[in-house]
This record gives sequence, C-alpha cells and structure tokens, in this order.
Amino acid sequence: MGLRLHSAFLAAPTAIGVLIGSLIGTRVLVRLKNKRIRAVFLIILGFLGIQMILRGLGVL
Repeated sequence: MGLRLHSAFLAAPTAIGVLIGSLIGTRVLVRLKNKRIRAVFLIILGFLGIQMILRGLGVL
C-alpha cells in the first residue's frame, strides 16, 4: 500500500512537469533556428557524454 501511495506522489508532479515543459518547449523551438537547436543539443549531449565517461572511470 505504501509503495502505491508513494508512486502517486511522484507521478503527479512528474506529469505536470512534462506537460509544462512540452508547452514551453514547443513555443521556444518554433522561434529558434535549426543551427541554434543543434548547437544546444550538441552542448547538452557533450556534457552528458563527458559525465558518463568520468563516472565510468570512477572520477565522479
């Protein structure tokens, strides 16, 4: 019983956050150029890749 209640308290804010993020994201993406979007994704993926490598090496 406790696990189900805990899941509900996590699922509701997550669903609200996804909804708000998708609404904001669609409005922002319409205004940005393709090159800008690619640059942002490149930076994010590069950061995540470096972080994964460092964690795999035990540095982080």
